[in-house]
Amino acid sequence: MSNTSFLNEDKENNVQHNRGGEKKVMKKIVSVALSTAMAFSMFASVVSGAELTTTEKFEALKAKGILSGVDASGNAGLSNSLTRAELAKILVSLKGLTPVTGASTFKDVKAGVWSTPYINAASKAGLVAGTSATTFAPTAKVTVEQVARVLVVALGIDHPASPDTNASAWAKEYVAAAVKSGLISSTANFKGIALRSVIVDATYTAWMASQGPQVVSGSVKAVDANNIEVTFSDDAKAQAFKLDKALVVGANEVTVTYKGKEYKVTVQYDALAVSSIAQSGAKKITVNFNKAVSETEKAALTYDVKNGLVPYTVTPKFADDNKSVVLTATFLPAGDYTVTVKGFEAKTVKVEEEKVAKVEIGATSIQKTDGQDLKIKALNQFNEEVSTSLNTTVFNATKGNAITANVSGTYDLKSDDVAKVDDSIIITVLHPSTGLSASKTLKVVAGSSATVIQLSTVAPLKDKTRISTNEKGLVLPYKLADQYGQDIKLPLTSAISPNGSGLFSIGGINFVVNDATAVKNFAVDKDGVLTFETGTTATTVVLTAVNNSTGASATTTFKVEGSATVKSLDLSNPGVLAVSGEEIKIPYVAVDTYGAPTDLKTLDLSKVLVPVSNNSQLKFAEGYPKLNAKGELVFKFTGGAGSNTNVYAYIGGVLVDTLTLDVKAAATPVKIHGIKDVATAYAVGASNDFDADNITYVDNYGRVNGVAAGVYSITSSDNGIVSTGGNKLTAVAAGTAKITVALNDVANSKYEFDVTVVKNEDVKTFAVKAVPTLFADKADDAYTGDYSKTVTLVGKTANGTEVAIVQSSFLASLTTSDESIVTVNGTKVWGKKAGTATVTAYNESGAKVADTTVTVSDAAPVASAVTLNETEYKVGLGGTVTATKEVKDQYGVVITPSGTFSSSDTKVATVSQAGVISGKEKGTSTLTYRTSNGTTATATIVVE
Repeated sequence: MSNTSFLNEDKENNVQHNRGGEKKVMKKIVSVALSTAMAFSMFASVVSGAELTTTEKFEALKAKGILSGVDASGNAGLSNSLTRAELAKILVSLKGLTPVTGASTFKDVKAGVWSTPYINAASKAGLVAGTSATTFAPTAKVTVEQVARVLVVALGIDHPASPDTNASAWAKEYVAAAVKSGLISSTANFKGIALRSVIVDATYTAWMASQGPQVVSGSVKAVDANNIEVTFSDDAKAQAFKLDKALVVGANEVTVTYKGKEYKVTVQYDALAVSSIAQSGAKKITVNFNKAVSETEKAALTYDVKNGLVPYTVTPKFADDNKSVVLTATFLPAGDYTVTVKGFEAKTVKVEEEKVAKVEIGATSIQKTDGQDLKIKALNQFNEEVSTSLNTTVFNATKGNAITANVSGTYDLKSDDVAKVDDSIIITVLHPSTGLSASKTLKVVAGSSATVIQLSTVAPLKDKTRISTNEKGLVLPYKLADQYGQDIKLPLTSAISPNGSGLFSIGGINFVVNDATAVKNFAVDKDGVLTFETGTTATTVVLTAVNNSTGASATTTFKVEGSATVKSLDLSNPGVLAVSGEEIKIPYVAVDTYGAPTDLKTLDLSKVLVPVSNNSQLKFAEGYPKLNAKGELVFKFTGGAGSNTNVYAYIGGVLVDTLTLDVKAAATPVKIHGIKDVATAYAVGASNDFDADNITYVDNYGRVNGVAAGVYSITSSDNGIVSTGGNKLTAVAAGTAKITVALNDVANSKYEFDVTVVKNEDVKTFAVKAVPTLFADKADDAYTGDYSKTVTLVGKTANGTEVAIVQSSFLASLTTSDESIVTVNGTKVWGKKAGTATVTAYNESGAKVADTTVTVSDAAPVASAVTLNETEYKVGLGGTVTATKEVKDQYGVVITPSGTFSSSDTKVATVSQAGVISGKEKGTSTLTYRTSNGTTATATIVVE
């Protein structure tokens, strides 16, 4: 079949590229994605991921009306050859065009035939053309490469610049584009007749691409009850979604929105379960779960390990995948243990006594140098190293003499009297009590016997992208081997640096470096790892290793970059009011000399940022600008207002950005705004704290703030009803008094409110204030500990008004419905074991006044909140300041768990575990206190 018999723009393949008139007939295009190569490049993984058969794809397309069967029964006819008429219908359906009824311009396309409206529409849209001006040949067959050409043009897919296929010359770029887009298989016979199966696969790929990103099959996973992950076809990285409604155990249908489109997905959420518990080490027990444990679930889990009645303290450590936790004890004698994970059924674990299971000689070579470690170990049944006595014999079979260990347990072979290169050394190890043994024969080697030297690329330090000046711990990867292929390790070597000519030697291997100031302190550890440091010079280092004895050599090259410095700084308007005397956070973007985002910690901000204003007195306040603990840039101005204040940013003396601010005059209080947490109704004798914490004011910019002590006054219209002394409101007698709060020396600033006092007999009903969850602390029955709580009442008048009361006037005693859960003493309650109980309050006459349900938890107290005594610690160079912390558990009680202080930049400041901060160099660092369960608090350290 000739390739000139299909479409008609270029005579080789008769494809007509539509450029203009298509707009009128393309109103129902399925998706813009169909006209871009992007839709297919992002979709290649969907088709393979979906795992649908060609028959399943056909059924899906048939249900959408894009394909139809070859007979009245709707059979797919996948092995049938594809005709031009069928292809025209598929194109019209795929592009969302409307079939065009009526007579055709082609003589062989007859009215009333099923294919005529589709041929008309495809022809009108420029998707197909006739085999001549008057014929279409609807029943003619098409080739795979013709199908590729038509689809690539119709769907607007980009063509590769250099196609590499075995298609015909005219079709190469179109076939390559179709293969890359997943429309055609790369193994297809491009010149052969296309079967219907080919167009089904291609059409399904195109149709699915038009639907936008698809959910990758099997990718929906529950992270925890409130979070799921879903992977979409356009991004291999799983997308995280936080749910509005928590998952329930079982299958959950969830709707997520991705790139503006909603997707309904089904996620299976399994309740956390313990799948197995078993001994995993001499002092270790591993608990395996059925899924990854979330951070919330971890916090709630506790572990109880007992041998009979004897408890064993264990330290839990989760695996990286969070699917198991290892419980490590200081000692686990053999026996049957009961292991209880909170919330799960206890399991019995058999713990075996540790025993030596094998001995091994880890050394793979033995060097002609002193301090040779043969890496001899005894291992238990869990493959852990055991501390035990071993009988070791080292014998030089060549010389016929034994070699004894030195005082450190290593072997000295440097002397020719002990061993020479190529001597055979027989090593034998015996564990006397078990009879286990190991033996190995090694040849003595030296760097000077290396016939192969390889130097690999030096990698940047962990979490770094480049090698920079003044870095330590860089590794020079090398490989040495002798004529027999035996690996040779360099001997243990203390730090050695190149001489003025760039030369140094280790273990018989000579090294030469092109710049002796760029690298230094080469050292070899006991495992033969060669490390070094960079110096102060930024350059390209060429390092060569040579064995003069054998002529073997190797060279490696790496670049040492200068330390990254800030190259550019862009300041953004904060979008909030700038007021003199107040801190304001300035958004910024800083980029270093290597184009990477960076911070401003290395800069002297007082020299980088300079304010210039129409008010010559306006300047930065002392200590500003600065970076806070979060690395945010903070300004504070002093000296009045500046309506046109420019802050110029200089890097290396060059102006890089300007930020214009309208700095307002310092704020002034205008009037009292209101009160908070203050009762306005009392029974006689009751009182309420009333001080600066309860009062707010509004300033001249309309902002509400808390007042400072001493700047306000409180008066009562009748001190015989309500008195205001001692930072309290005290109810003296029944009646109503007006309380006035005003700012000192600020006219018209007062705020007034009425306080009503009622007689005790007018308090008609009561309720118990909610009692927080109690801890089942069985250790203290004296009701004096921090875990006891005092019950208080709330009184109400007949009309339901809540009033502050004198507790002793209405509350005399308590009872509990279950003393095994909650016990009472006077007006205090105490938790005994997990559960709930009803606590009832009685007055002096023995009458019940109220009751409440009290909950007790046996969850062990753990750190729940940490606070530091300051948000910022200022310290001078060489000076110290002490940080203190307060840790509270989930019951609100102060506890003293183990924890650590740390400084984010120890070059700037260090901190001891007593909280003593020492200033090392000017700058800022973040102080962190972290408890053993990961609860943290942070503050800023400023070294001045």
